[in-house]
Amino acid sequence: MTKLRCVVLLCAAVLVFSACGGGEPAEEAEAGAGSEATSGEGTPSDAPSDSADAPAQVESVTTEGEEATLETPAEAPAGSAIQVAWTGPDEKNDYITVVEKGAAQGTHQDYTYTRNGTPLELTVSESPGEYEVRYVSNATKETLVSAPLTVTEVEATLEAPEQVGAGATFAVTWTGPDNHNDYITVVPAAADEGAHEDYTYTRRGSPLEIRAAETPGDYEVRYVMSQSKRTLASVPIEVTAVEASLTAPEESMVEVPVEVTWTGPDNHNDYIAIVESGSPEGTSGKYTYTRQGSPLTVRGPETPGQYEIRYVLSQSKQTLAKRPLLVKPISASLDAPEKAAPSSTIEVTWTGPNDQGDFIAIAKKDEPANSYESRALSSAGNPATLFAPSAPGQYEVRYVRKREVLASRSLEVSAEQQ
Repeated sequence: MTKLRCVVLLCAAVLVFSACGGGEPAEEAEAGAGSEATSGEGTPSDAPSDSADAPAQVESVTTEGEEATLETPAEAPAGSAIQVAWTGPDEKNDYITVVEKGAAQGTHQDYTYTRNGTPLELTVSESPGEYEVRYVSNATKETLVSAPLTVTEVEATLEAPEQVGAGATFAVTWTGPDNHNDYITVVPAAADEGAHEDYTYTRRGSPLEIRAAETPGDYEVRYVMSQSKRTLASVPIEVTAVEASLTAPEESMVEVPVEVTWTGPDNHNDYIAIVESGSPEGTSGKYTYTRQGSPLTVRGPETPGQYEIRYVLSQSKQTLAKRPLLVKPISASLDAPEKAAPSSTIEVTWTGPNDQGDFIAIAKKDEPANSYESRALSSAGNPATLFAPSAPGQYEVRYVRKREVLASRSLEVSAEQQ
């Protein structure tokens, strides 16, 4: 017969890494530690946390059986982790579990193998009520000793803005149990329990940040318990429409960066893209994130044709603004004098890609593109100012891009021009 002996003491819970779970206790498998992101848009994880709060001191009850003993808290908040000290045979795959009071032999919810030592950690149910902590023999599924446990209700509160722009990141101040993998999420108003879109784990602290949906409408911010997906608290929030604008040239050349001035929400990972005209929503093509500021540059396409410049929201890939862009083949032209005096200055008006490293130069005829007597980067302005060579002779004025001469004009340097 099991004897119950109540001992009041203050036990500091000790964090231990344990193989545990809510499925069937395995014959051989050992669970490993894991980690996951602290926010996201996938399914909130049940993987172990990479951090834990300092354990609180609790009243402990020691329960003695003929073959085993348990030292457990008398009560615990719903969904919380408790520490259980035990003695027993520690046979292969024996385990400690917490179940509803009076549950059938062999029943288990969260469990931890005794091979993980004492004390070990269990997570209690998220439903308040009367429960039992049990030492179970894996060989016989018999309970060697059980201890009563009262699971108490928990509460939460939330503070969030009443209104935010579509896709915006906003702060949420919260209170609540902060159980393992509890999270704050934002969902459409009246969404089903367990629904989630963007979320952040409560272990990130208060306040924490979360992203609104990119579709305008009525939503709720919710505190959700990780096991049962029960909503502990919710507050309404309105997501409002946002707008964007783009200013950019109507024409460009292949592979040439296009400067774009923009306005818009600048939400996390929003971007400006150049795509083929009529491309489906979400086509990225060449792009630059809006966090680079305004104006920014986007690398031009590699093929001539009709394109669009778009402001794209990162989550939904919705296009907020667009404008047409004609991309032409690479070309250049020069307007320069045909003659110049030695060592004089000349001005050259040019058209061309104006890409990084492009330059206008005076060079000897038949010399390689990277050879020159004087040069000016195209980024220095238009017209370009060049110095004529000191030695008379036949030369060329050139527009050079990536060691390729795109355009040239003859230049005679003669003392007769002085």
